[in-house]
Amino acid sequence: MQLEQFLYANEIAKCGSITQAAKNLFITQPSLTIAIQKLETELGFFLFNRSQKGVQITEKGEEALSYMQQILTLTENLTNLSPSKATAFTTMQLIAFPMFFDLLDETLFYKIQNTCPNLDFKIIEQTANTILQEVKNGSLNFAISGNASPVYQSLQASLKDSKANNIALQILYQEPLFLLLPENHILLSKETILCQDLKNETFLYFGEHLQKNQLNILEGHDFQFQETIPFYRRTSIKKALLMGQGISIMSKSQFINDPLFLSGKFFARTIEDFTNTSIHYLIYNKRHVFSKTETDVLQIVKDFYGSL
Repeated sequence: MQLEQFLYANEIAKCGSITQAAKNLFITQPSLTIAIQKLETELGFFLFNRSQKGVQITEKGEEALSYMQQILTLTENLTNLSPSKATAFTTMQLIAFPMFFDLLDETLFYKIQNTCPNLDFKIIEQTANTILQEVKNGSLNFAISGNASPVYQSLQASLKDSKANNIALQILYQEPLFLLLPENHILLSKETILCQDLKNETFLYFGEHLQKNQLNILEGHDFQFQETIPFYRRTSIKKALLMGQGISIMSKSQFINDPLFLSGKFFARTIEDFTNTSIHYLIYNKRHVFSKTETDVLQIVKDFYGSL
């Protein structure tokens, strides 16, 4: 028996659902099921009754869980007795492709540092293919990627490869997309904006990899922009907006705390018939067991973007 199994059983009991428990623990549902089945085999009895409505803890399971919780508490208390506990640091690397750091909100880093003061957070840039390869071979525990990023696109292509069957993909959070308009733009006077209203506009988009994602989505509305201009930093797009060079589309986190937006230099509007969202995935190796620190950091990320 392992402490991880006790943690897993405790989370399932709290959620009443293996599916939800797996999401909270950032592991795949099959991995969680196998871990609990092994624990039940070692114990010689079932901890949970399974049904289509979820799971319900058994009478023996309740008794066993009380012991597991005691063991987990005692283990934590014993760890806290260590003189080095107060100064011990856990190292975690945030590895991302170069353009990704232009998207990150500094407030998120401060929140992680305040919540996990003993976390040594390192930032390293790598190419999308390198990131994915390191997740595959287990040298990188996990990556976070948007559905339009090079990492996600490389993953989609490689999933056809049998060697990629150790990679798991889970939605971490989703964000709505907004139309960004410079001050005094004529569309700001409209109560409702439709995709067709954009056909005579110049569209400012972020990077070559987003061209297909954003433009192809809008193609479904049977129109084309008058002109499209690529940029490789979102700060450049915002400056171009101020200069009246065109309009753009961004997810909420990419502008909501921007001083230019807060001071009314550009505005965000919804497009009535455009309901697409920016989806961010957790990409990880199925063999990886998430530590408590990793789980805490991922939950902070999920809660942060979910509250915007």
